[in-house]
Order: sequence, then C-alpha cells, then structure tokens
Amino acid sequence: PELQAARQQIQRLFVSDLGKQREPQESAALADKLIDEASKSGVQPSVRYALLESALNVASKGGTVASVSRAINEIDGAFVVDLVQLKCDAAQQVAEVAQEAWEYKTVVELLEPVIAECLAEDRFDLASSLAETATGAARKSKDSFAITRSVAQSREIKTFSVKYEPVQAALDLLANDPDDPAANETVGQHVCLVKGRWTEGLPYLVKCNTSMLREVAARDIRTPTNPDTQTEIGNGWLNTATQIEQSLRLQALLRAEYWYRLAAAQQSGLKKVSLESNITELGKDIGELAELPSGAVMVMTFEPSTLKRQGYVLDVSQHGYVGVVHNAVLADGIVGKCFAFNGEDSYIEVASTPWLS
Repeated sequence: PELQAARQQIQRLFVSDLGKQREPQESAALADKLIDEASKSGVQPSVRYALLESALNVASKGGTVASVSRAINEIDGAFVVDLVQLKCDAAQQVAEVAQEAWEYKTVVELLEPVIAECLAEDRFDLASSLAETATGAARKSKDSFAITRSVAQSREIKTFSVKYEPVQAALDLLANDPDDPAANETVGQHVCLVKGRWTEGLPYLVKCNTSMLREVAARDIRTPTNPDTQTEIGNGWLNTATQIEQSLRLQALLRAEYWYRLAAAQQSGLKKVSLESNITELGKDIGELAELPSGAVMVMTFEPSTLKRQGYVLDVSQHGYVGVVHNAVLADGIVGKCFAFNGEDSYIEVASTPWLS
C-alpha cells in the first residue's frame, strides 16, 4: 500500500512530464531528473523506489540505454529486487521502440549480456523470450554477424534448456526429500561441475551417491588452510576429473588448480616446485577442454593458468597476445576466475594489430 501511494504521488507530481510523447534526448533528461530526485537525502524508501521505477520506465520506452543502465544500478544499490527480471523487462521495452538498423543492432548488443545472466541463473524461459527478441532485432539490423550470433544463441539456449530438465526434476524432488542421494548428485554436478558455483553446489555433492565425489566434496567444503590437506584435495579433484564424463572435467580441473594454487602459496622447496609443475600441466588440459572457438582472434580466459607474472594476462588463441593489466583485480567469476574492473580507470591493454582491427 505504501508503494502504491508513492506511485500515485509521483504520477501527480510529474503528470505533465510522464503523460507526453518524448524524443530520446527528452526521455534521457526526464529519467535523469527522476533519478536525481530519488537520490536526495530524506526521501522515503517507497518514494525513492517509485521514482527510480518511473525513471527506468521512461528510459526504456525512450530507448535510452545509458539512462536504463543508470536507473537499474540505482535500484540494485538500494533495494532487494529480481535484477534479471528487471533487466529483461527493460531490454524488451527498448527493443520495441527501435526503428533504425543501427538501433536494432544496439538492441542485440544490449540483450546479449542479459541473456547470459538468464543462462547463469538457469532461467531458460526468460532467456528464450529475450533470444527471440534479439533474433528479430538482428534481422531488422540487416547485420549478418548479428543475425548469425543471435540464431546460434537461440539454438544454444534450447540445448541448455533440455539438459537442465533433469536438474529441475531433481530440485523438485529435493524440495520434499532434501537427502535423496541421486537428486543431490544431479544438482551438485550441475552447480559445481557445469556452473562452477562451488560454495552453492558442494552441500549437494556431500550427500550424493558416488563415493568418489562425496568424499572429495566433504573435504573441500571444510575449506582447510593446511597446505598438505589443500594439496590432497587438489589431487582428489584431479583424480575425479579422470573418471567423470568429459563435459564435466573442465570444472573439476579448475577446482584442482584452485587448491594447488592455495597450497603452493604456502609451500617452498620441492613441494612448491611439484605443485607448480602440476599447475602447468593442468593449464594445458584446461586449455584443450575449453574448446576455443574456431577462427578466434583473441581469447583471454582470466584463469590463473593464463596469468604471466603480476600484471600480465596471456591470450590463449594461436596469436598469443599479451594484455597489460591496469588497476583490475583478479576475483571469483560466475565460472572460474575473472577480472573485476572499477568502471573508472581499470582495463586490460593489448597492442593494436591488423588481426584485432
């Protein structure tokens, strides 16, 4: 009721602005005005949300991507919301107002990362809906590359969706029987060995059927700090990787590498040399399993195996570029490692070449 009252208040206060047709520049200006109002001190939370919600709606219908992004970031910083759904709704609205070929291409570029977020959260219905919008926009952009990418992405989503069906069935089963070993194994393998979300997935694997997975997961979940124990866990995941299906091996190897690196940081002498040798060998296997796209010009995975000394990251395609890291920090990604950028002065610089143009 409080939020509904706030929405009505915003409609009354900005009736002349919200009720008229606007050009994109006017939409951006109004959205920014609403966001600025929401940022003022002393504004009640319900009013702040209503202002930001209105700003997002204005920006989306005006097709002003920068203002959409600003409104979403403000909402995310102040409220607990379904961020993926919010982004999906905004992206769909932006797509509806596109008219020119270049605008449709911008829509495709806007939708791609949102679709990736949907896939990361296993929200295939949303991903499919957005992919359909992206494919339509790509065709209207008349950009052959955008069309090819969008069509391929739609096919990929359908494949992922089919593969996820047994996982969803297992989750439904666990809602009534949390200790079912087979269901725990299905979910645990998906979350850990497909998605690479170990903190979330290990509690499932410690209840699973397969003793090899159950035992190494039970040791992993205790997060030991002793380097010898860390090495043993790395050995456990490496052994597991040799005995599971190929589609699951990459994440098992990355987990082995994770524990080896933790152990190596505390070891010295022959133990350290041995661990570093293991990490080097793992890097080769990880590179092969990652299946680089054919014709790739540059690929940077940001995994520890591709980092060269402090501040340099290697390209793992055939071209072998070296990126210089500026103020970016290695962090945990959705899958494996990533670099975190501050949005101001952090980036990775690669020298210009004919290939990269």
